[in-house]
Amino acid sequence: MFNLTLFSFGLGFMKFDLVLYSLAMSFVTSQVMDYFLSMFNQRKMVLVISEESDRIAEAILHKLRRGATFLEGIGAYTGKRKKILLTVINNYQLKRMEEAVFTIDPDAFFITENTFNVLGKGFSRRKVY
Repeated sequence: MFNLTLFSFGLGFMKFDLVLYSLAMSFVTSQVMDYFLSMFNQRKMVLVISEESDRIAEAILHKLRRGATFLEGIGAYTGKRKKILLTVINNYQLKRMEEAVFTIDPDAFFITENTFNVLGKGFSRRKVY
């Protein structure tokens, strides 16, 4: 609102092209700042499908000191029940997690997804307005 008011008053006192360039620069600056701030707050959601899910969960809990959750799954091809491991880690832990998983089970299926807003213990707290 402040920028909108400022640029509106600027139209009355300055040339139109100067106000337009200022508006464009303000937009670009805010986008770049948002990108860099979110880059350091980015988290990764990891799903691991493996026959060794219990051992991998142990490694996550003790080596990475992160929590993990088992999800129930059924293989579409084999029809076998499987434990799918779900955890959320930060960028710095990704390679350590990958190493832990593939050391235990070289045939594991490892899925990584970017997440930006993770609320809960060990991550961001919910903001109350």
